[in-house]
Amino acid sequence: MQCHRWVHERHIPMIAVRPSSERGRSSTGWLHSAHSFSFGDFFDLRHQGHGNLLVLNDDTVAPGKGFGSHGHRDMEIVSYVLSMNAEATLWAGLFDGDAETATQALDPQRLAYVHVAQGTVQVNGVPLAAGDGALLEDENPLTLHHGTGADVLVFDLARR
Repeated sequence: MQCHRWVHERHIPMIAVRPSSERGRSSTGWLHSAHSFSFGDFFDLRHQGHGNLLVLNDDTVAPGKGFGSHGHRDMEIVSYVLSMNAEATLWAGLFDGDAETATQALDPQRLAYVHVAQGTVQVNGVPLAAGDGALLEDENPLTLHHGTGADVLVFDLARR
């Protein structure tokens, strides 16, 4: 990979592509990971983070398995679910301003859970703030509105 950042004291913007095929791989049986940067037993001198982003892993976790309790010091952890081997659907949305509204029809045979990661939003007229959750049963439709800097997750769930 050839990158030039400075030419005659002038900064030249660049994009360096990190192909998926060059990422580090690991597997423990229940966990399969692709590492963008050096992580665990994978070490790549050329890829040890980017700015303050030190770890970016794509993890596939076997059903019924997961990470036990473990500590992280001086880290912010973000998990984003692409797919689940469960009878569930996940939606994510950003809401900032009265004009931003989302309405979703809910199957009466199912449940929904709304989690507000940050900001504030109303769920069917009920105000929620960062960290709040709402358990919905026999509520249809689901309407998210009046958000202020709100990051919201909505889980459509099977009943047990």
